[in-house]
Amino acid sequence: MLEDAKNAHLYRAILESPRDLVVFALDRDYRYLLFNEAHRITIKRIWNVDITLGMSLLEIVRAGRPDDVAAAQDNFDRALAGEHVVRIEEFGSEEFTRGVFEDHYQPIFDRDGAIIGLSCWLKDITEQRRAEEALEQLREQNRQKLESLVEERTTALRQSEALYRTLVDNSPSAVIVHRGEEVLFANPASVALWRARDAKDLATRRMKELVPEVPELLYVDRRSREELPILRIDGEHADVEWSSIPVEFEGQSAQLVLVVDVTERKRAEAERRRIEEQMRHTQKLESLGLLAGGIAHDFNNLLVGVLGNADLALNNAGLDEGLRIKLERIKLAAIRASELTAQMLAYSGKGPFVVRALDVSMIAKEMTELIEVSVPKGARLVLDLPTELPAFEGDAAQIRQLIMNLITNAADAVGEADGTIAVTTSLVDLDRSTLASSVVDDALAEGRYLCLEVRDTGVGMDESTRARLFDPFFTTKQKGRGLGLAAAIGIVRAHHGTITVDSTLGKGSTFRVYLPTTEGRPTPAPPPTVEDWRGSGTVLVADDEPRVRQVLTMMLTDIGFHVLEADSAHACLEMYRTHAGAINAIMVDLMMPGGGGREVVRALRAEGHWVPVIVSSGYSEEAIGPELRADSKLGFLEKPFEFSTFVRTLRAMIEAA
Repeated sequence: MLEDAKNAHLYRAILESPRDLVVFALDRDYRYLLFNEAHRITIKRIWNVDITLGMSLLEIVRAGRPDDVAAAQDNFDRALAGEHVVRIEEFGSEEFTRGVFEDHYQPIFDRDGAIIGLSCWLKDITEQRRAEEALEQLREQNRQKLESLVEERTTALRQSEALYRTLVDNSPSAVIVHRGEEVLFANPASVALWRARDAKDLATRRMKELVPEVPELLYVDRRSREELPILRIDGEHADVEWSSIPVEFEGQSAQLVLVVDVTERKRAEAERRRIEEQMRHTQKLESLGLLAGGIAHDFNNLLVGVLGNADLALNNAGLDEGLRIKLERIKLAAIRASELTAQMLAYSGKGPFVVRALDVSMIAKEMTELIEVSVPKGARLVLDLPTELPAFEGDAAQIRQLIMNLITNAADAVGEADGTIAVTTSLVDLDRSTLASSVVDDALAEGRYLCLEVRDTGVGMDESTRARLFDPFFTTKQKGRGLGLAAAIGIVRAHHGTITVDSTLGKGSTFRVYLPTTEGRPTPAPPPTVEDWRGSGTVLVADDEPRVRQVLTMMLTDIGFHVLEADSAHACLEMYRTHAGAINAIMVDLMMPGGGGREVVRALRAEGHWVPVIVSSGYSEEAIGPELRADSKLGFLEKPFEFSTFVRTLRAMIEAA
């Protein structure tokens, strides 16, 4: 049941993660079995109804918009009959409540294959549809204006040369009359569009110079409308709408062309597509990060038991030396496994975080000296690490991991061939265009950033590899896990920075990490301490994992404490209220079904109990939130932890009480 509850919590988190995806399920009577927050907000916005489980969606539609009942029921019934129905539908009657959705209805089967209801997910495409409608309306207006102007000017030519001149010369659109490659007439707007000196200068040009990429258009003797590129006289390209009709000019057939500059419009459309693609990429990273973080969290719970039991066994003074060696290997394997989960948590943005002012050049120098021996013999390591750069705020361990992952990736790219790996640091000014082209934009501000660059002359990458470069578990190496660069992007995002990648197949790659600067000088890390301490009294341990409770009880007993156990937040609070005077400290898991560490601490403080509380979690300390971090009677242990770290944290909390 506990596992089912955890899975349900994970499924709910995944269900709620896409912000623009509406999801619900109905039984055979059209009553709600489940819905996500996006669906609740949508129903409230469109029909002003606060929905609950068991309510009939069909009755909500009937009350809000009776004309839609038949269509809605048809969709539901087709799904209940076994169909997978896909529709584009509009809901709501007022402009400000109208919604456009891409709907997918499909049946829900029980274990025996009987249809017991239907599920539906709706993607809200209201803004997309409005933008498309506005763009289409603008295009239609332009088309109508263009056709109207062309017709008007053609009529004017036939009626009056004077009127024609007035209209064409003052037209905001370029008008050209040509016969084949010969320019017969050009208005002032044409001169401006092609950036000629004057109409005479433009008339001396051949049309194939002005429209070099589609010369066949110059000989079309019918009405046509195209979007095409032109070449300005100064060598710059532009995109235009080209509307041409056959006319008679000076007694001979010719083509009159109305040319509208659409360069900015197409640039705006390309920018919109880029932003949409970036949003899709960001949503994919967020979803994968949520999954990776959940797996790492559960795995860390298992490692608590492995590390704790290994440490307890190693503390046995009469331990056989052969058995001690085996236990040390078990402990080392668990520590290596915790490093793997740390990379998964780094990718999800929930890795351990101890923030202080850091020197990027100093850390880069330390890491290159450390891993220089693992760089291939044929690779030359080149460093350019100035010492006068500003500091930045970050976690030294994560930045070391980031640098190691980037250099290791570069070393793998160079392989056994002769090559160069260059590591440089600098201070740069980033503009919006660079930020927009980065892998992690996150609406970062323009300005000065520290730049950590790792460049190699290795094999490089093609576009398909670059597109999946930061996906977790994607690797091009036979023995790779596909977590190095995935963790790197999580670390960069957690430090409010960004990263860019330049690579050409066969010519190497350049990774640039940009980090925001901070005031002040770098601060050294505190020296490690060794614990040799025993306590007394009672500690209340609350964790929904029996293995974790068992090993914590053994560790506490080993250093002199009596232990009370609880498997939930509710049981923890009840046990404390019963034994309040005898309990010296509480150890509680941050996340348990029905409430965890946050709820326990808030309830205790609300009742006036200021007993020391140590919150443990497979996530970093950031996960407990600023409210709990401000509590002076609260400590934190990140799973998995070694025995010495556990004792040091417990001692500090009890002695400070």
